[in-house]
Amino acid sequence: MRYRRTIWLASVLLLTSVPRGWAQGVAGTIGDFLNYPVTPEMAAMGDGGVSVVTNNAMSVIANPAQLGMLSMTNSLSIGTGFDMHTATHTDTPLNRNFGTAFGFRDASFSVSAVSYGARLNSLWEALPSYVGLGLQYSYEKFASPSPVTLSVSPFIIGNEAEHANAFTIGLGIHYFLRLGLGYSVKFIGGENGYYISNLDQTARDFGAILQIPVLRLLHGSRDGSFILGEDIQPIFNITAGYSLRNVGGYVHVVRPLSGEVPLARQANLGWNWRLAFQSRVAGFKWDWFSFTWDREAANSPFNTDSSLVTNPNGYSYWNYFWSYSSGLGSFSPWSNLIVGRGSASVAVSKGWQIGLGEFLYLRGGSLTNLSQNPWSSTFPTSGWGVKLDGLVKALVFLHGLNANDSFTRFILHHFNLEFDYSTASGGVFDAIKPFESLNLALR
Repeated sequence: MRYRRTIWLASVLLLTSVPRGWAQGVAGTIGDFLNYPVTPEMAAMGDGGVSVVTNNAMSVIANPAQLGMLSMTNSLSIGTGFDMHTATHTDTPLNRNFGTAFGFRDASFSVSAVSYGARLNSLWEALPSYVGLGLQYSYEKFASPSPVTLSVSPFIIGNEAEHANAFTIGLGIHYFLRLGLGYSVKFIGGENGYYISNLDQTARDFGAILQIPVLRLLHGSRDGSFILGEDIQPIFNITAGYSLRNVGGYVHVVRPLSGEVPLARQANLGWNWRLAFQSRVAGFKWDWFSFTWDREAANSPFNTDSSLVTNPNGYSYWNYFWSYSSGLGSFSPWSNLIVGRGSASVAVSKGWQIGLGEFLYLRGGSLTNLSQNPWSSTFPTSGWGVKLDGLVKALVFLHGLNANDSFTRFILHHFNLEFDYSTASGGVFDAIKPFESLNLALR
């Protein structure tokens, strides 16, 4: 035996997709890009996307139940987002061993989605106040155009390109409470360089969201609530969400040892509370101030085993074996979601959002990665977003914009355009370039 590789190097040799600064994947799984934050809104709030209800079509990728919630308000939503990040050559052990060693420069991640929602009440009046049915198609792509050479080992991995096409169906019900349910089928393909010749897998996602309008329940009305002053209505909602993603089979890996590797299955559980103050603008509800506090946990349900292997060239390393574990994920609701403490198998994200006039949104948070990852640490996140319909409502309320003008009425009744931006600090890579997205919604 010439010398031994350390345990962390074995993880490097088995890693099959690039770790983002806030990625939650586990070394030794295929398709970790499927668990990347899919909207800047999610990424800015510490990668929280399982329980925060949003109008962004791409959020359905993180939790299919978002489509059920969308279907009750939007008839058509189209979203697209793009992220590029680079590895730099800063001479620190972490960057030298991972960033520079992997050589992932100009690695990009992009996502797009289009969804359609229909209210079923128009077909059957006996249904509760709102029942929506939604359908969506989405596409995710991860690509590293640069060849990847591990300077810390004799292995050359090669390029990496992976993608996923997903089809989702969602159901939304609003009767005092708001409930969203969703189911996705995704078709994963592409190449993963040195490890596998192709990645052809079918996987499924499941999700549920339950929103409780606390003040409206106390008031005893589906549509009304307490009124403060002349026309100020406080809104206080508690929302819980769950998703189980990438439920599929195993991928055959040819190097460094032949074997079966699982997809990057991930369970997410989260909750948040939102306080808003609402007024009426030209007959429309306008949240002129809101604050959201969110906490979520992610668990990769795998069993692991290992053995020390020596190849013919005399190199020794730990060979790891991953297999799926049963159940819906291993969470400790009090520790993970109330106290905010992670563990070796649970990553915890914390996030907040301030909304000003439904026009400007300021966001922040942090994500603590799984501690079994060699790059585990806490990453601060931040971002902002703007919405067109909120701007128009603010102009009507504050500056007397004519709400009966045809263009203004079209915006208020039928159209919204949203831009979101996020960034993160630290992580495996010195620099993570901004994540940006644009979402269009028709009502």
